[in-house]
Amino acid sequence: TMKENGRYGRRKQYPISLVLA
Repeated sequence: TMKENGRYGRRKQYPISLVLA
């Protein structure tokens, strides 16, 4: 989730939630 958090960390609207969803 580190690499994904890098691009989704800016929105913070669906960081890990989107990945787990």
